[in-house]
Amino acid sequence: MPTRFSLARMLPALLRPAALGLLLCGGLPVTAATFCVGTGDELSQILDGPGANAANNGQDDFILLRTGRFTSEAGAIGGVNWFFQSAEGRTLSISGGWNSNCTTQSTDPTATVLEATNQRLGFILLAQDLDGSSQFSISNLTLSKGRSVNAATIMADMATALRMSVLGASGTIVAVENVIMTGGTAASNATNSMVAKVKLSGSGTLRFRNNVVYANNLSGAAGTSNVDIATDTNAIGLVSNNSIFGNVASSNSAGLDGSGVLTLNNNVLAENTSTSPTGADQLGYVTPS
Repeated sequence: MPTRFSLARMLPALLRPAALGLLLCGGLPVTAATFCVGTGDELSQILDGPGANAANNGQDDFILLRTGRFTSEAGAIGGVNWFFQSAEGRTLSISGGWNSNCTTQSTDPTATVLEATNQRLGFILLAQDLDGSSQFSISNLTLSKGRSVNAATIMADMATALRMSVLGASGTIVAVENVIMTGGTAASNATNSMVAKVKLSGSGTLRFRNNVVYANNLSGAAGTSNVDIATDTNAIGLVSNNSIFGNVASSNSAGLDGSGVLTLNNNVLAENTSTSPTGADQLGYVTPS
């Protein structure tokens, strides 16, 4: 079982999500596939295993993670623990805190922990939704101990805990809600490494809210940040009720970096430090070209 700690007392407002994810809004679609998952290897198989999986089964997929600590040996050392890639334009929802038969859900994000054991990246989602009918969400869990190595071995912009990159249309939703990200590390050659990078291109709405990023998440070489939220073209981002604190970066981008059309509300950015001689910025913004 995951280690319990007093973060809920420290930041109670941040651990009571405005929404527990897309799963609980109006029930499941008729064409949905629902998975009740109890191990990290099982999650890897559902997301990216051989044969039919969530990326190619032609259905909306709702993955319910039971309480407990999830690890996986499916990915190569230095690779990715949990990976999803699809161009089908189907909904993918992953949420934690479920009981043994996935009938009730705890709202405590520490109840389900996806731990990459300091050997691999945590979770990566790459998808597109060209008709604006899809939702991609991760909610109500903890991502811990991800590690990035040389970015050239996989892709640019490594994220130790969470990387989501979606090409959307009007109606597309990308959501990260009530997630704790902690304990990430990066090798010295892991350029453009960060804890979380969430990007929505094209159109649609990105929601990053009620999340906590803390406890010495260490990003990589120059030009990195701990959390990077980006939109472009007609997409918009809503960034609210997050706490990003106590992290260490090797560039001056130590807290939250944003680009595109973003609305920021009620976020706490504090005590993020840098090993760079130029100091540490808690908040940075890049105007789209």
